[in-house]
Amino acid sequence: MKATAPPGDWGYRDERDWGYGDERPALGSWSAFAAWTGRFAGLAAATVAGLLALSLLAQAVAAAAFHNVTQAASFHLELPPISEFGALAERSVVYSSEGVPIAVLHDAVNREETTLEALPDHVWQAVLTAEDRKFFEHSGYDIEGIGRAALTNLQARGIAQGGSTITQQLAKVAVGSDLSYERKIEELLYAMALEQRYSKEELLERYLNEVYFGAGAYGIAAAAEEFFATTADRLRIEQAALLAGLIRSPSRLDPRRDPGAAEIRRNSILAGMEREGYLDAASAEVLRSLPLGVVPRRAEVVREPYIVEAVKQEFFRNPAFGETRADRIERLFSGGLSVYTSIDPNLQRIAETLVRAHFPGRDGVTASIASVDPRDGRVLAAAFGRDFDAEQFNLALQGRRQPGSAFKPFVMAAALEQGFPLGLTLEGRSGTEFRAEYLTEPWAVSNFGNASYERLAMEPALARSVNTAFAQLMMMVGPEHVLDLTDRLGIDRRAYGGQANPSIALGGLDIGATPMEMASAYGTFANAGVRTTPHVITHVVDDRGEVIYEADGNPTQAVAPEVNAAMVEALKGAVRSGTGTAAQLSGWEVGGKTGTTQENRDVWFVGFTPVMSTAVWIGNPDVREDLHGMSSSRTAAPLWREYMLQALARVDPVPYPDADVDYTVVRTGEQVDVPDVRRLHEIEAVSAIVAARLVPEIRPTPSGAPRGTVVWQSPNVGQSASVGDVVYVGVSTGVPPPPDPPPPASADPAPAEESAEEGEAEPQPEPEPEPEPEPPPASEGDEGGEAG
Repeated sequence: MKATAPPGDWGYRDERDWGYGDERPALGSWSAFAAWTGRFAGLAAATVAGLLALSLLAQAVAAAAFHNVTQAASFHLELPPISEFGALAERSVVYSSEGVPIAVLHDAVNREETTLEALPDHVWQAVLTAEDRKFFEHSGYDIEGIGRAALTNLQARGIAQGGSTITQQLAKVAVGSDLSYERKIEELLYAMALEQRYSKEELLERYLNEVYFGAGAYGIAAAAEEFFATTADRLRIEQAALLAGLIRSPSRLDPRRDPGAAEIRRNSILAGMEREGYLDAASAEVLRSLPLGVVPRRAEVVREPYIVEAVKQEFFRNPAFGETRADRIERLFSGGLSVYTSIDPNLQRIAETLVRAHFPGRDGVTASIASVDPRDGRVLAAAFGRDFDAEQFNLALQGRRQPGSAFKPFVMAAALEQGFPLGLTLEGRSGTEFRAEYLTEPWAVSNFGNASYERLAMEPALARSVNTAFAQLMMMVGPEHVLDLTDRLGIDRRAYGGQANPSIALGGLDIGATPMEMASAYGTFANAGVRTTPHVITHVVDDRGEVIYEADGNPTQAVAPEVNAAMVEALKGAVRSGTGTAAQLSGWEVGGKTGTTQENRDVWFVGFTPVMSTAVWIGNPDVREDLHGMSSSRTAAPLWREYMLQALARVDPVPYPDADVDYTVVRTGEQVDVPDVRRLHEIEAVSAIVAARLVPEIRPTPSGAPRGTVVWQSPNVGQSASVGDVVYVGVSTGVPPPPDPPPPASADPAPAEESAEEGEAEPQPEPEPEPEPEPPPASEGDEGGEAG
């Protein structure tokens, strides 16, 4: 559609041209004759004044040019290219994964750009009637308008009125709006330049998108939505007339504040459209009788406030959207972007409904559910049981809590990476003390319910969540190796509070992990050891319709395939027959782990299928209180199952991507040399044996050697062993053994055997202690060895 000049122009800008409001005086009366006479006299005076003003302007320009010439400088008008109009601040829209708008983001400027071709003719006709009836005739300035302004300014003895055309209003954005003759000259020259460079249609379109209509609405599209809850292409004639009338004084003519003034102004625009030939008399009369039809001011509703907040934070962190955080904020709120998210509205609704159904209170104990697609990192749901308006915080994405025994799989995976075999047997006795050079005192560890077990391998230790086994495994692996693994799995180092100690084996993090971090980390196991970065934003489209950003999840092999396959089997075992049996799903092979912190303050279940990894956390986000009657196996795991049953209701089960990976390589450790630890202190000996990836087993030995000194070892130095094998170490008690009874008098004394080294006792490995009876496998509701 090409905008055309109006069919006729009487030169009337608005009702103030006549001074009679909406009605033109009827012809054939003395008052009409006086009005017409006054009118033409005014026109003549204004025209003369306008010509005079232009003459003065020309003299000013000529003087400036002459001055510049004398200064050997050129005087010319630099015409800005279209890009120097400057990009209009335009609101951005956030969409769900289904393409449904869930939020509109903007700062003080709420604008949505449109095109002239998309608008009905009566929209721009109403605006020209209100603001610049000679728009299609002038070259950027209106002599009559300048004349009226000049007469007003002479009477006021200063700059009181500008007489600006639409083109001059556009120029004003570039040159400023201070009231001075110099600025007005610059504005006029700039407007003339714009008229030479751009078509009338381009200028009019720019104006319709730029002008302010009040109530925070910039541009005709935002105004249509704000005042009539419609789109610009559906504006009716009387609606367009009301909006056009607001441009001159959006605050004074606000139809919500003063509907009477707004109606008078609207009707004057309709009368002007009739005079310009845009409307016939009958239509104009009907339209003037219609109510304003302005909708009440609506609070902007964000459909998914928690998700929109996540979008903001992710956008602000991503350098792809700007060099600085300030640049990114400006771009999101003013860049006219379409931001598409990964959130599945159905899953988000399921998660929020379940959390609020199980924990309806606004305060106290609540829950959070975080789901991610492990294959590409798309965040599918992030629910928290608190009201966003009250909290402005989403624990699923931002809250850090102690993960408890849900951290044990990371210790096991780090051990397998270090070469420790799956068959490695670990301590199961509750109350065991562990020592290391970096510990100031022995670390005493108990199992849940103070249950004791015979020595057991990693897989059953994980299934039963045996604390002592994983404390020992951590002492052998070292906190730094676990920290390195969790780095690769996406657990932020802030979780550790700047330091890592052996207690992280049991989830004793100084700060804690977020539910989304835990879901994503477990999702790496579900995805053949390939970690994908969790993200809420899938792609972003700019105001020109071009995709400027597309997330790919940044897939990275974080865990070796054979180690990962072993972890999947171990975590499936924890659900099949361990503490996570309440999370079983028919048709799906579920892997997962329970987690409970000390004093029962946080309970977790983190589990995965090949297509979805989900973390459930339950606790009080305000204070750390004992969750009486709740546990990870009896509360968190069933909630996880209830959510996943609905989330996967229409999804067919598929196998894990590494289902065929042979992980037997991690069942047997490689051969290593046994270190010589004789005469070392117990702690030094333990460190040396652990450094060789062997398992120290201390045997108190009566000896006169200093207390805590190693007096024998088995295997001996120089022998080889497999990674994970036990090295028995005899440690002196500091008390020598009682002397042997004297031999019979008749017997000849036998020659004493020489020991391996003078002063050293013969290696005397002691037999294994009698095994304690093994408890039955943990049933539903029994957390086995998990921490209390």
